[in-house]
Amino acid sequence: MYKTILFDIDGTLLDSEKNLLTAFQSALRDVLHISRGLAELEAIIGLHEKKAAALFTADPKEQDCIIKRWTQYVKNSPAPPPLFPLVVSTLLELKKRQMITGIVTSKTKEHMENDFNKHNITGMFDVIITSDQVSCPKPHPEPLALALQKTGSAKDTSLYVGDTYSDLLCAQNCGISFALALWGAKEDPRLSKADYKLRQFSDLLAYLS
Repeated sequence: MYKTILFDIDGTLLDSEKNLLTAFQSALRDVLHISRGLAELEAIIGLHEKKAAALFTADPKEQDCIIKRWTQYVKNSPAPPPLFPLVVSTLLELKKRQMITGIVTSKTKEHMENDFNKHNITGMFDVIITSDQVSCPKPHPEPLALALQKTGSAKDTSLYVGDTYSDLLCAQNCGISFALALWGAKEDPRLSKADYKLRQFSDLLAYLS
């Protein structure tokens, strides 16, 4: 069915929610002197960093300060967040079957270097699109469209795997199929519109050409 599989990172490849939220929580405390529980901060997951900061202040300078502090806390974490189970073995199988693989993320290049890149698996992807490579990040279709352009992939044989409504909208706006990563997804009735629902990472193998 599919020849190209594109992935979100946080909540899809990387079990990073606690790390990201704890770091963001500390940044809010430092910059705005406010305290928020981790559950209250879940809305930032999957958002571009600027949009995440804008949920708490309209001041551009304060937003920049939050982003800088957030980045510092993630960078200085004693260990990177873990990959979800079966990620590496499934990616190896995808490459064995000569599938095109890629990443389309709301992370910036710097944020990737601070956590995801430490797992040393970026070489398993044919294309990586970060939010600082595009003018309009997810849910706008530009990031996915750029990945398809760079790999020469057709929309009808491409699948995007993610865990948030923003990911689903990005896929829909681009005109490609979407698979929901249930292991990272939150309860959201809007996600019922996903084309596929994956219970574990290796379920992807059932949808390959």
